[in-house]
Amino acid sequence: MKKTAMLFLSFLLYTTNSYASNEPSFACDTADLVTEKVICGSRELSALDRKLNELYQAELSKPYVDQNKLQSDQIDWLSLRNKCEYGYDCIRGKIKQRISILDTKHVQAYSWGGKLRAAPSMDSIQVGSIFGKQNIVIIEKTNHVMNGYPWFFIEASNQQAFQWGGLLCDPNQPAASYCLENK
Repeated sequence: MKKTAMLFLSFLLYTTNSYASNEPSFACDTADLVTEKVICGSRELSALDRKLNELYQAELSKPYVDQNKLQSDQIDWLSLRNKCEYGYDCIRGKIKQRISILDTKHVQAYSWGGKLRAAPSMDSIQVGSIFGKQNIVIIEKTNHVMNGYPWFFIEASNQQAFQWGGLLCDPNQPAASYCLENK
């Protein structure tokens, strides 16, 4: 009897954990919108929704991100996603598109050299420097702009810091960085 009870308890815990891991980032039992119900009925869409939520929450936690703009953009995006209603491919496409917008980490680029800053400002303290044409990894573009170029949070020589977009070349972001090929 004890062995049967343990097996039943193990099965119950396994199915509960398995079910919980298939849930999207919101509670399906309170889902009102058609789009939310479609997401709840799909493991793939639920997994994409969880990934999107992780990226969104990570962005919200960054001190240099304009939280009001990010939240406004998310609300606008949710309105677009919800227009998909029963359209599985439409919902999947909208979620993947939003993920690609939020997941800008690890873009290969290079710097023309210059100072690395502790914050996205020329008034911020210098925390390092890099030489011309040094490869860097762009972790993300900030909302801070100077002379038409945004500041970027980058990694160079195993150090993470900020550098102005006018000193960077990212072929994937020609309008936000300075590449001789684009000028």
